[in-house]
Amino acid sequence: MPLTVRMPEAATIKALTLVIDKNPVPVVATFAFGAAAGSGERVLSTRVRIDMYSNVRAIVETADGKLAMAVHFVKAAGGCSAPALKDADDALASLGKMQVKTFAQTTGGSPEAQVMIRHPNYSGMQMNQLTGLYIPAKFVEEIEVKRGQDLVFRMTGGISLSEDPNIRFTVARGAGEPISATARDSDGRQFSARSAETGS
Repeated sequence: MPLTVRMPEAATIKALTLVIDKNPVPVVATFAFGAAAGSGERVLSTRVRIDMYSNVRAIVETADGKLAMAVHFVKAAGGCSAPALKDADDALASLGKMQVKTFAQTTGGSPEAQVMIRHPNYSGMQMNQLTGLYIPAKFVEEIEVKRGQDLVFRMTGGISLSEDPNIRFTVARGAGEPISATARDSDGRQFSARSAETGS
């Protein structure tokens, strides 16, 4: 399920945590923002799994330690234990392939970028339809995104992120530095990718 969070007054926001109350692991991910995340309206979109009808929460922490929360009730089910969309061999063959895209800046808005990772993000609750056995959990745990040498965000995630994690986000205006991303999964594998120049 797609999820988008818009954060006004982003200069004061240091972290965002996404929570799905009824998921087996409720915390989807936490994003710790750096200087390159920008100070205008901050927008972050990704895809999540929802196991049953649940409140979905976006919790932001400001630089002075205050918390603010938005809540939306979502009618969806089965996401955490739904069969994987791809054949296991195909999924593992492409595991770790990454791409970083940048997008033209809209008038008055912040530049945007997108990180895409080929990864089955197995939850540990999905069953292999051929063997009848559960597929061991294997998921992206960390993603670090930088513009040049400056941090955009560092994500710590878990099984509630969808298969093939995909995160689109705003970044601060820069002087053409590329966007780079590194990721690590629960097996300790590391992956990386880099964009072309982003423009200013």
